[in-house]
Amino acid sequence: MGEICGAPGAALKARADIYNAIRLLLGVIIVIILLIKASYFNGGKLSASQLIVWSGYAANATRLGEKMKKDSIRLIALYGVMLAVLLVAMTIDRLLSSLEVLSFAVASVATTATFSLTRRKFLDALGAGFFFGLSSLITALWFGKTAFFNPLVSVLPRTFIGITAFAAYVGLSKLFGLFVRNERVREYIALSVAGGLVAVSNTVYTLTCLWLFAQGDPTFIAFNAVFITNALPEMIVAIVATPPIVLGVRRGLRLNPDGTERVKKEESAENIAKVASEEV
Repeated sequence: MGEICGAPGAALKARADIYNAIRLLLGVIIVIILLIKASYFNGGKLSASQLIVWSGYAANATRLGEKMKKDSIRLIALYGVMLAVLLVAMTIDRLLSSLEVLSFAVASVATTATFSLTRRKFLDALGAGFFFGLSSLITALWFGKTAFFNPLVSVLPRTFIGITAFAAYVGLSKLFGLFVRNERVREYIALSVAGGLVAVSNTVYTLTCLWLFAQGDPTFIAFNAVFITNALPEMIVAIVATPPIVLGVRRGLRLNPDGTERVKKEESAENIAKVASEEV
């Protein structure tokens, strides 16, 4: 009876930890955005109101950090790594784009697809899309992509990319599970389609927001001129690269082929013993 009563409590505790992690993460992100805004638009100075907001979020983040359990801190570390890797990938894309070597979102699209689909968790997909957008905003300031200074153009459309791919992947996995018996083949097909969808949704969502919020900007004109030629290689690379990368990362993390966590043999044996003793 105690085990049954404890299950809902554990679920509520896990939700509270996730909620606290999200609040901490948002606080850190807002501090970063305020600092970027101050550096580029206010001559490096924060106004009084910005300083108050910054201090409040920093204090809130500190209090939450003290309350965080080990799992929650691990979650924050994961999202910190996710942001750092996406920032590097976006920087590489910007550099290649400036040299006209490669389509300008190949590395970012492949990285976003990998983070969105590896652990089969909705929160990972949401975070990957959001950090893709945040990286776009930060690197736009570095490379002078003026249209992407607006978060409605850089952050908003990218936030939905990971969610779109995740929903398509989960749906396709269940659909293919009805008639494809080989789990690896099923995962490979679903990941290929979901990876391609990351590239397509990136082009469609971003172009839509550019059209809505930055029609007169030179970046919009340049993007509109080459989006078809850019979208095709992005989609091909995502379709080809996503399955082997995601499946390889899952093996490295010791996850099941479908991205779910493996149950340790010791834990499963222990649970069986508990159930048997309760039945006796």
